[in-house]
Amino acid sequence: MTTTNLVLGSSGLVGRCLSRYLEEKGERVIPYDIRRNPDEDLRDATLDLNQVDNVYLLAWDVGGSRYLFRPDTQEGQLEWNLRLLANTLPQLKESGVRWLFISSQLSEQPTAYGLTKAIGEYWTKLVNGKTVRIWNVYGDVEEENDRSHVMSDMIRSALTKGEIHLLTDGNEMRRFTFESDICRGLEKAMVEETDEIYNIAGWDNTSIIEAAQIVARITGAEVYPGKKIAEWMDTSISDWLPGFVPRIGVEEGLEIMIERYREIICVA
Repeated sequence: MTTTNLVLGSSGLVGRCLSRYLEEKGERVIPYDIRRNPDEDLRDATLDLNQVDNVYLLAWDVGGSRYLFRPDTQEGQLEWNLRLLANTLPQLKESGVRWLFISSQLSEQPTAYGLTKAIGEYWTKLVNGKTVRIWNVYGDVEEENDRSHVMSDMIRSALTKGEIHLLTDGNEMRRFTFESDICRGLEKAMVEETDEIYNIAGWDNTSIIEAAQIVARITGAEVYPGKKIAEWMDTSISDWLPGFVPRIGVEEGLEIMIERYREIICVA
């Protein structure tokens, strides 16, 4: 029997990749996202969970650091995400369907995004759902806007301008995780029989400037660090998703991503 997956937030960076991954495995995917249909607004929508085997809760008010940490976006993020949780989680609890809340390594950060992810983690546990944290996803092509992520921004700038300008000195560390590794991890986390919160991440600790230098080496661009001192963030991980091993390192992942952007930019 074919597994049916409802992907809430199917038009986002991770949602697109996960949907493709599951479909390529022969599973059925039901897309659900406010960006594809205004009626699919999880702040007030009623979900049809009949005949659904798995639900991936990815929908969120989210973006790259330029969006997440802006002071003028905090109130909107807080209101949006809390309403989404208040409407969606009771429906998932009532249905009895198997579901996974996809949280973030930023769930412990003092921002609206971090606070609402932490609330989502706690609430999920209360209603017998499962949670996994994902780290610094990259790989897919993104539109150029204030919500795009750092890898996308660097590659697009390198290919179109021959320059990469960083917002900071670039010394902040990240656990960049390629999209295919994230998808494999989410699939595994869905069937994991535990209420522990596990992490899906890349093995390597990589600074922003190191990633920029890799992009520059591949594309021939120049890197210009910013003057702002990068803020420190703890990237140590103890609770790895059992049995999960990332396969794509940062350099290989960036090579794949750059080729994808070259195709798009050449067509454009």
